[in-house]
Amino acid sequence: MQVAKPGTYAGALDCARQALKNEGPFSLYRGLAWPIAAQGLYKCVMFGVYGLAIDQLKGERGRKLALLIN
Repeated sequence: MQVAKPGTYAGALDCARQALKNEGPFSLYRGLAWPIAAQGLYKCVMFGVYGLAIDQLKGERGRKLALLIN
């Protein structure tokens, strides 16, 4: 819609209807593969770093407790 000539579409629903009619249902999902892959990579890094941070914090806390008890 951003690059279409003025008057090409009556609105967002008209644009979706024309895309479905002319290009099929997969036209609505075009360009979605990279954002989904990027989110997968982002979540892997986020949970990996979170897990390592929790392990480090638990380890440090455990050492402090051991020093207090002894």
